[in-house]
Amino acid sequence: MPITFSTQQVESAQRLAYWNEVICRTYLTVDCRPQLDEPLDGHLHVRQLGQLEMSDVLSPAMDYCRGVSELKDHHEEHYQLVLLTEGVGCIQQNGRQAVLRSGDLALYDAAQPSQVSYPKGSRSLVLKIPRPLLAARVATTEKMTAITLKGDSVMGAMIGNLIRESFRLDEVLNLPNDARLASGMLDIISAALENSTGASCSSSRHNPLDQIKRHMQTNLGDPDLQIVSIASRHNISVRTLNRLFAAEGTSAIRWLWLQRLAASHKSLSEGRVRQVSEAALNCGFNDLSHFSKAFKRMYGIAPHQLLRTGR
Repeated sequence: MPITFSTQQVESAQRLAYWNEVICRTYLTVDCRPQLDEPLDGHLHVRQLGQLEMSDVLSPAMDYCRGVSELKDHHEEHYQLVLLTEGVGCIQQNGRQAVLRSGDLALYDAAQPSQVSYPKGSRSLVLKIPRPLLAARVATTEKMTAITLKGDSVMGAMIGNLIRESFRLDEVLNLPNDARLASGMLDIISAALENSTGASCSSSRHNPLDQIKRHMQTNLGDPDLQIVSIASRHNISVRTLNRLFAAEGTSAIRWLWLQRLAASHKSLSEGRVRQVSEAALNCGFNDLSHFSKAFKRMYGIAPHQLLRTGR
């Protein structure tokens, strides 16, 4: 069911605190810093499409800062894909800066420090994507953050139109539980982002982790796929393997675990399997009880519930 938040609901003196709470609750924990000395006017409309969360946000002139203190006690596991529809914005992350004008898009990672700025206010459509869902489709997501995807480019126009039409479609048809539609939408977005940023063209000679990730994704269904065997397969030590993943803020075992959960989610949501056990076994899980508990912790829904909605 769509949810709407507006600063018009509270007194002027309370609006900054209210808006900060709304942003933290909806997106990620940040420090909201107003850029203009004027009454704060913000509006946010949120709706769900499968496991994706879509929002139409009218932001006041604001810097949204996520630093070490915000990351310390809040571990949000998702990405934000921003389509700016009005105003000018800037997203800074991983030493890069994406400057956005109307129609432009950019992706950023909730698990990394960031600063999102709208110096004169803005309006944007935001897609909140759970980390495992994007990681299952793109091996090198860290190379796609804070890069401007121009709205007048072929890929930018395609993604922008898809996001706009998805908002309109949901308003007309009210499809909050259509996991298949969300999955198909994310397939298109992932392929377009990967193509436009060149993330799929990385050479394993420059980054051996790309080849390692591809090997792990190809063999998710092998329950014997272990960190020791992965390291041996690529002629490196377990310590080196963990260092490569640590550079991305994760570990080899956690990355593999997230990939397996994401793959099982995809097969269930798209109706590719008839039973939960089939999805679990196909993705390398031997313990069905452990799988179900881990799945619900990650996605907030039991796998058998997703199996029903995916059909």
